[in-house]
Amino acid sequence: MNDQDFDLALRAELEPSEHIVWRAQPNIDAVRGSLLTFSIIWLSGLFMLGVGVLRASSDDSHILFGLIVLLGIVAVAGSLELIFVPRRAGRTIYVLTDRRIFSLCVTRRIFKQEDASYRHKEVLRVSKNSIPFFYLSNLPSQIMFFILSYDVVSSLMRSFDTFIAIGFAMTMLGWLQPWMQDMRMPIPKYRDAPRTFYSVGDLFVFLESFRLEDIAEFVYKKGRENAFNAFVISKSSGCIRMRAVPEIKPVEIAIAQVSKV
Repeated sequence: MNDQDFDLALRAELEPSEHIVWRAQPNIDAVRGSLLTFSIIWLSGLFMLGVGVLRASSDDSHILFGLIVLLGIVAVAGSLELIFVPRRAGRTIYVLTDRRIFSLCVTRRIFKQEDASYRHKEVLRVSKNSIPFFYLSNLPSQIMFFILSYDVVSSLMRSFDTFIAIGFAMTMLGWLQPWMQDMRMPIPKYRDAPRTFYSVGDLFVFLESFRLEDIAEFVYKKGRENAFNAFVISKSSGCIRMRAVPEIKPVEIAIAQVSKV
């Protein structure tokens, strides 16, 4: 994705007399580096956990097959994440204007439109991500994870195994690090912001947007490559996550000024 595509998408998105105060793109190396770290911890933990389970099991054949399948699925999922998340970051731009803050993820159509107009937006889908939907989509996996964690801890208390203990600890660390870093905690205010999917000429655009007066909190954490992970939390519509942006002070100052008004 080149700067011209971003400029065209921005031209179509900006409201009349709306002015850009700040814009930034994610640091791709920082995004890829953080994902690689989590993947290594997660996979190493599962491997150690698998070794411990095999050592404690009397019927190795069935468990070995299941563990190989599980490790294969996780390895494939981790590899796909390492490929597609940085690619998506490379197609994303974060923008602060004098009226709102928004995230645009831009991609080109497969087939070029000869009569493309970059002034007309055609909305294709709007996702609201309501609180009930948030709970329905998140709580089941959280409950299952805590049940499995309870089973592992109970097993360790009955019969301690070093491999299971280390593997479980590394798996938990690999799960909790991105959970905390990306603010994926099962709390409604951290749910994804409503997303609008629309087309503009030859471009498809995913938009997440908040008016400045709707912002309740602005939180950021310093990450790799001197980049920042920032979180814009609205009063009622969830959170916009900005990955690995090179600077954050202009956004913090602008939001602080609005909150004083």
